[in-house]
Amino acid sequence: MKFDYYRKRRIIVPYSKLTKEIKRIAKQLDHDYKDKHPVIVGLMNSSFMFLAELMLNMKCDVEIEFVKVFTYSKLREEKIDAQRIQQAFDWERLKNRNVIIVDELIDTGDSFQFMVKELKRRSKPKSIATCAMIEKDWPRPYFKQKVDYVGVKVPNLWITGHGMAYKYKYRNLKDVVALSDAEKGFNKYEARNKKVHKKAN
Repeated sequence: MKFDYYRKRRIIVPYSKLTKEIKRIAKQLDHDYKDKHPVIVGLMNSSFMFLAELMLNMKCDVEIEFVKVFTYSKLREEKIDAQRIQQAFDWERLKNRNVIIVDELIDTGDSFQFMVKELKRRSKPKSIATCAMIEKDWPRPYFKQKVDYVGVKVPNLWITGHGMAYKYKYRNLKDVVALSDAEKGFNKYEARNKKVHKKAN
């Protein structure tokens, strides 16, 4: 099937904007973590593109780890009873370290919140910070975790590209785009949010 990029997809954040924000975050991290030798933990798979570009722009001494975290929805769909951490992870190595958790997108915030809780329980790091390229602008009543570094905020749309996938596709798009309705480009939270905003008015 022909990949019709511009006709079917609306660009939400162009790559030029992402690049600018990545450089800004990298500069801030260099300032905040100078001589602290942080360990960055990337949440796979969506963080890989953001994290790679972030590393290329950082100058401070930094280490990198990756971990794959199942979402609760995936656990339910596949009826997996195992732990949410899919792969072996060296929790002990992060003891008394300055840890930065990195992901491409904050949607529900569930993965961030879970990782912070697990790090405190298993690793007892010196500090924990959270960093995301994109944050969706919609109410998250159960998300209590502070996000320390954010690139851009976007509307509550079903987005993909720049490392984020839809049905395993589109991670290689440079821009962040909204899928068309024909490609399931609606957001499952949209109706609920509309009701919330209506009551607020």
